Amino acid sequence: MIEKTEKAEIRQQGKNDAFYQLLVDTSIDGYALIDKLGQFREVNVAFCNMLGYSKEELLRLTISGIEDRGQDILKVLKNNCISDIFELVIDLRKKDQSVLRAELRSNSRGPEQGWILFLKEVVPEQENKVSKEELPHLLKELFNLTPNVIYLYDLQQGRNLFSNVSVGEVLGYSSMDIKKMKGNFLPVLMHPDDFNNFVKNIAPRHFELNDGEVLQHSYRMQHKGGKWVWLESKESVFKRDEKGQPTQIMGVCSNITEKQMYLHNLEQDRARMLAILDGIEDVIYISDPDTYELLHVNKSFKNNWGNEVVGKKCYEVLQGRTSPCSYCTNDIIFGEKLGKIHLWEFNNETNKNWYRCADKAVRWVNGKMVRFELATDISELKNLQAQVIDSNEKLKHSNDELEQFAYIASHDLQEPLRMVSSYSQLLAKRYSGQLDEKADMYIHYAVDGALRMQHLINDLLEFSRVTTRGDDFKVVDCHDVLGRALLSLKQKIDQTGTIIINDDLPELRVDAIQIERVFLNLIGNAIKFRKKAEKPIIHISCKKKGRYWEFAVKDNGIGIDQKFRDVIFILFQRLHSRKEYVGTGIGLAVCKRIINRHKGRIWLESTLGKGTTFYFTIPVK
Repeated sequence: MIEKTEKAEIRQQGKNDAFYQLLVDTSIDGYALIDKLGQFREVNVAFCNMLGYSKEELLRLTISGIEDRGQDILKVLKNNCISDIFELVIDLRKKDQSVLRAELRSNSRGPEQGWILFLKEVVPEQENKVSKEELPHLLKELFNLTPNVIYLYDLQQGRNLFSNVSVGEVLGYSSMDIKKMKGNFLPVLMHPDDFNNFVKNIAPRHFELNDGEVLQHSYRMQHKGGKWVWLESKESVFKRDEKGQPTQIMGVCSNITEKQMYLHNLEQDRARMLAILDGIEDVIYISDPDTYELLHVNKSFKNNWGNEVVGKKCYEVLQGRTSPCSYCTNDIIFGEKLGKIHLWEFNNETNKNWYRCADKAVRWVNGKMVRFELATDISELKNLQAQVIDSNEKLKHSNDELEQFAYIASHDLQEPLRMVSSYSQLLAKRYSGQLDEKADMYIHYAVDGALRMQHLINDLLEFSRVTTRGDDFKVVDCHDVLGRALLSLKQKIDQTGTIIINDDLPELRVDAIQIERVFLNLIGNAIKFRKKAEKPIIHISCKKKGRYWEFAVKDNGIGIDQKFRDVIFILFQRLHSRKEYVGTGIGLAVCKRIINRHKGRIWLESTLGKGTTFYFTIPVK
């Protein structure tokens, strides 16, 4: 236990709270602050080292959680809270579960405030005892162990009375060198700009400090080698005269050069970034989400809304409003899309331009999350879109009229064509062989031409009806649709010995009659363009690919040259003469029109002489 005389000395020294505040982080004794529930609120490095915990671990614990043998330290502290300084020997359980016997001194901060604890490991008596003669030496060693500069400055004489050896590591000067400089110490070593600030703003505040109050300021000092070193000082009154005026200042000084260099580089990076933003033609601004004040705007912003806008409300400058915009995206970018980019478009209310905006919550230089917006002027694009929409409407109207014309024309041509065809056939029947050979040939041409014209008109009528006379889409089983198509082709299939293979087919929402027509045309073509020496083999399959069902109709026929893969889908386009293969050349055009109506696409893959595979897609939904 500490002797009574030593207690008196401790109390005397403890009166200077600022002195202990400066030494606590470099003390070799443990220091802790606990609240009224025993929860650790602050600990120093020595306290952590004694118990083997990190600071973060201890701040999650209570004093009761680390005591040994159920001493109920918290209860003892509460029972003695009226004491100025209370002392006891306790056993604490270290992190490695070993026991630390220590001398605990507590200073009550009041029943609602908690306690300040000082912890010192108990060692054998002969090793623990320190004489009064050894105490100054011990304090000196303590000062010299800390990497920070500890100094005592006389305000009346304007000179340094004491500094520890760390001053040599920080500034390159010994404490004796500093002492010899006397009154010239600060003006000689401190940067001129910082010295002027010190004389004008810092020095007067020394005389305004209350006991226990700490003054913090930063400045540059010149190293003995010539370089400038950034320092940060925490100072408090160490001694006063009989009138209570401060006469001596105790300070602890830290080297913050690396920190200042980091901040300087950060500021340079920020300046470069802002310069880049100014070079971007898009409008960029940063605003405070709480006050809506503009914190930064780029050159393009200023060109549109003026130079003196920083500090003003974004809704006032941008939209000419007196209150925040109802469509403001702050709730989105600071809520569900925090950390993500939100894209949207709006029509500015002041310049009437359209903008596509990219908004995101970002961290500003002061650490606060702010609104960042990049807005691209899309007014020209919007005008073009409007023109395209107008052109599409006109084109649709024109196509509708053309389809109606094709339907009406092909429908109205049916009757006169039937008359021409009937009388041509009647003429051929009655006078065939009675006239000369040329007359018979002319009659044959007339009959054949009328029949081909009739087929063309019927096919054209069917082509126009794809979009004008189509049925509603209904869910159907594609097996049934394929079955009806094969039934219609039964005679050709039987005559040619065609082999039909089909895989499982899905149920789809389609125009059943039109999809049946697609199967009819594709399978009919596969039979028509077969190889003479082989039986036709036709394989119908279907696979789901993403949002579409992909159908395939594969044959072993004569094939198609790849250079004609697009041409064959054009109306009335034929790759063979009528003598080789009959037909009007409209079947694949009808297929393409039907698939387009179903929001799909159709194409082929083929090798000449080795068969063809036609593919078409239909959306799953």
